[in-house]
Amino acid sequence: MKFAVLALVGAAGLAQVAVAQITAVNGIRQELRGFNQVPTSTINATNSFPGIVEVAETMPANETGEFAQNRHLSFLSTDNGVTSYELQNNESFQISFDFRIGATVGRPSSNPGRIEGGIWFQNPRVGGDGNPFVDEGGVWVIDNGVSFVGGANQSFYLVGNNVYTVGQTIRMTYRYFAPGQTPESADGWARYEVIYNGASSGIREFDRNGTDANGFNNGTRISFRHQHTPSLLGEGTFSTTYSNIQVVPAPASLALLGLAGTASRRRRG
Repeated sequence: MKFAVLALVGAAGLAQVAVAQITAVNGIRQELRGFNQVPTSTINATNSFPGIVEVAETMPANETGEFAQNRHLSFLSTDNGVTSYELQNNESFQISFDFRIGATVGRPSSNPGRIEGGIWFQNPRVGGDGNPFVDEGGVWVIDNGVSFVGGANQSFYLVGNNVYTVGQTIRMTYRYFAPGQTPESADGWARYEVIYNGASSGIREFDRNGTDANGFNNGTRISFRHQHTPSLLGEGTFSTTYSNIQVVPAPASLALLGLAGTASRRRRG
């Protein structure tokens, strides 16, 4: 029993370190035109964390039928947007937000490119050849109604094929259970959960392919993605909007902290 209590307090201590870091997020660093295949577009960016983070972009009509896209990323920051926040592998967290795609002109199913958004991760990894690379991925929400999870070492999960309509505001929560830091990851393997408009993905594993494959590695950057493409139907303004953003420790981490406090009070008593 003594060992169990000490182990619990130790795990809670690690979680407490994560609390100090994850709750220090206080702004957004916007990196615009990371992909810039439509350089003539006009961008109106809003950066008012945690209220509204938005990129609205007016794009000319796609008159060539060729694929072209612009991508903008709004990174979480702990220094009011000066630099991007870098996650540590042992930090469990929960991020919740409202999300909406807006468009002033539609697009046919044959359109080369869609409007996409969702939470995004850039996970630094080392390949089998020993060379470093950035494994990107997150939760896709697409204007054609499809939503899924993949990339950045996450196992694939299909949220649904017809779960989104342009103009709709949805509520999304992403939970990361760091290796060995929560009951969900007590076996030492990281896990995640996505809650989409109240529907849970369940607790899901990360891919385990590779020597460094155990959740999000140290230095992972977390952002909101704004990916826009022009429409075949004419010029239009397309927006991806995040609002009511909340960043907190994962609920299980909070539970561990509470249990650790109880154990501490019992020892003093």
